[in-house]
Amino acid sequence: MMMRSYFHMMKPLVTAEKARKSVTVALKRIARSEDRQPKHITGRQFFLKAMFGEAMAALPAGAKLHRATSKSIMKEHSCLYKQMPSPERNGLEHRAKLARASSMEAIQEDIHHCQALVSLDDTRAREEELQLGKLMLISNCRFSGDDIEQLQSFVNSAPLSRADVQGLRKEAVAGPKATPAAVLQALSRVDVSSGHDELPTAPPSWLRDVCICRDSLRGAAIWV
Repeated sequence: MMMRSYFHMMKPLVTAEKARKSVTVALKRIARSEDRQPKHITGRQFFLKAMFGEAMAALPAGAKLHRATSKSIMKEHSCLYKQMPSPERNGLEHRAKLARASSMEAIQEDIHHCQALVSLDDTRAREEELQLGKLMLISNCRFSGDDIEQLQSFVNSAPLSRADVQGLRKEAVAGPKATPAAVLQALSRVDVSSGHDELPTAPPSWLRDVCICRDSLRGAAIWV
């Protein structure tokens, strides 16, 4: 478990930072918007939609359009559209023109919105970097020389069996051993009350450094 925590701490030092999910989603949405082709919207499509609507209206409620009927409509709608009177066909083309303009406007708004999200996320990432610092800086690495040696020995060691892993896990989660009676008796003879009339009101300045390096002080006793 301790080695697992070491590798977790070292991961940012040897792996590239993955793009944020929100940025990835926004970039994919921009790509999809740019692939849309509203210029392909024509009056013939509105005419085809109307033909399918009339065919569906003639069916009972909940019924589906037969496959043969759909193929027949698709085959005949082009000729029927060309035979339409000019005023009606011009009206459908005008509707298609308005639909193309509306679709282009919606696409541009969607692209600008996604670009704004990407820019906002980049700004937040730079602010977090300034506040927290880069994880890949050596100054932020909390590994000691002993830790590096343990990692190296772990890499060079033979694979552990399941029984070995279970044994190591039990040792890692086991509580500390009871203090021997001789040690407790020796400590009981030490007077720790003399010279300390008042309790400290603030933690000492060195306490923070000790807490940060607590892994390196494992098993050590500090006398204050």
